[in-house]
Amino acid sequence: MQELLLQQRITGLFLNETDLQTVQARREEILIEQGLDPELLDKNPFEPPPETPSSADPDDTLLSEALLENLTSAQLDPEELLQQLEDENSDQRYRLLCQKLVVILPEHLHEPELNTPRKALLLLARHGAQKARNNNQRRACLEALDQLGSPELLQFFINALCDKHQHSGGRNNIIEAMSVLQDKAAVVLVDRLVKEDNSQVRKLLSEALVKLGNCAAPALVDRLADNRWYIVRNAIAILGKIKNRKTVIHIRPYLDHRDYRVRREAVRALSLVGGPVAFKSLQALIDGRDRELCPLAIVALGAMQNEAAVDPLLRLLGSFDPMLKNFDLKKRAIKALGAIGAPQAAPALIKVLKRKRFWKRNLYNKLRSCAIQALGNIATENSLAALEVASKDSSPLIAHIAREALDKISARTKNES
Repeated sequence: MQELLLQQRITGLFLNETDLQTVQARREEILIEQGLDPELLDKNPFEPPPETPSSADPDDTLLSEALLENLTSAQLDPEELLQQLEDENSDQRYRLLCQKLVVILPEHLHEPELNTPRKALLLLARHGAQKARNNNQRRACLEALDQLGSPELLQFFINALCDKHQHSGGRNNIIEAMSVLQDKAAVVLVDRLVKEDNSQVRKLLSEALVKLGNCAAPALVDRLADNRWYIVRNAIAILGKIKNRKTVIHIRPYLDHRDYRVRREAVRALSLVGGPVAFKSLQALIDGRDRELCPLAIVALGAMQNEAAVDPLLRLLGSFDPMLKNFDLKKRAIKALGAIGAPQAAPALIKVLKRKRFWKRNLYNKLRSCAIQALGNIATENSLAALEVASKDSSPLIAHIAREALDKISARTKNES
């Protein structure tokens, strides 16, 4: 009964009557008493209004068709067409010019440096990004770019990029044009990189992906799941050079990859990308004394120049090791501390410098030499005093390195002043 009442739009009556016809008749009497027409109220208020007939002028439609026909048949010079796009104010004609550009560009894909397609892509990208330009024209630019971003067209760009006769300026121009197409260009570049056997061509493709930057990251991350170790290693290496910190979470698991070459590249990539997550991942390798990756992680932390790495490096340097079984790790830790240049590392380095041993004297002197060079980068007051003493050391090598460090500090001070 409730559903029938709702269908008849009887929602405001208190009823004791169960016969729907009686209720409907009573409703109509009430509406007539109120001066309302029941037939008009029975129309569905939720039905959409009828579509208004199009007010487009037939002459405008004919004009658009005539313009399209003229542009299609016209033999326009690309330079002229690009200039018309620069000056065009009419949205309709601008869109037609974009369509014409899409049609004629394939005719110029055999140019050695692809100058015409490059200029066209850069113009469309520039117009599409101009906020002062109206939305219709910007939309026309983006539609044209979408059509031009086909794998077939991009293959011409890649072939020209990899041509051994192509000069560096031409390659830079080609990469600049491909960067307009962003992720589409990245996908095609990565696909070519995976299939390429020539090492020189792979190098060119890798450099192009690095120059594309962040837009290339998703295509590279997808390749990390590849079963071939060298594909994974190359993808990680390029991601490291792109230096997008969002990719760290994708690189970090490959510290545990089955192939050492991939694990090693993951360490390098994390050091290049940087950031808190990368730092913690590398610190864990040092704290865990990973036999393979700890030496690389020490160098990586030094390259990152993050002062938070000082404490784990000092713990490694101060670990008990009279037989110098960890000589290489300690030597790397000293160099990393020097690269970071944090003053809080000076006391531990001075302690190493002052340490003289008859047992394994040559190895200890090598550590002392590294400590001198590190103190030369830190140059605190205590460091300078320790270097002055070391410049008169009984070991000619130690004395010579200490004097060189003092000379460098003096020259650096003069340049800064």
